[in-house]
Amino acid sequence: IGRGETLTLIAAYFDESSDAKAERVFTLGAYTALTRDWVHDFEPPWEELLKKHNLDYFRATDCENGTGPFKQFRSHPFPLPLTTEDKTKLTEIKTEFVDLALSLRYMWGLGVNVFVDDLRSLLLSEPKAEAVLGTEPYLIGYQILLSKIGLMAKGFNDAQGRGFQRHMVGFVFDENKDMRYRAKVQYERFQACNPESSTWMASLSFGDDRKVLELQAADNLAF
Repeated sequence: IGRGETLTLIAAYFDESSDAKAERVFTLGAYTALTRDWVHDFEPPWEELLKKHNLDYFRATDCENGTGPFKQFRSHPFPLPLTTEDKTKLTEIKTEFVDLALSLRYMWGLGVNVFVDDLRSLLLSEPKAEAVLGTEPYLIGYQILLSKIGLMAKGFNDAQGRGFQRHMVGFVFDENKDMRYRAKVQYERFQACNPESSTWMASLSFGDDRKVLELQAADNLAF
């Protein structure tokens, strides 16, 4: 950071979604916003929606299936099917959360789909593909979004020139015990191999989407 420049943190929150066995498609979604916008513009209305519907947290799969905190909206206990009225109510609730995210002017959503059959076909047909892409859909989507968001921050900073506000990006991922160590290693490798897109990349951390409201929004986007 040069003389006369100030530093502002952008926080990017990530979550993943897939079909039941992750055999068809894997999706990684992310929302980015300035930390002050997350705190002042996003968190209060999201908390109000949770209170309105008596929810401890929002999770898209639970809302879709009427499970977890959404079981209160079921006419019959799981695993009996939802009634038409149940589905209508749950759709209305989910729409409120989606509309809230869409209403926030400075909150940007991004997503990556990795189609598993296409990835397998590519790895079989191109011997060098595995060395470049790896074999794990999570890490492929992860690297694509890191690059996109890193270059976005660089573009902001380059456009403003010297003597202005600079933006760093902190990345927060949903707690994924299977991928956490690999994600941290990959993050360091990405920074080393991609100096242009990682210029303004700050820390990588993990959180519980039942407690971190921003991760609940990212979960809804990915789903």
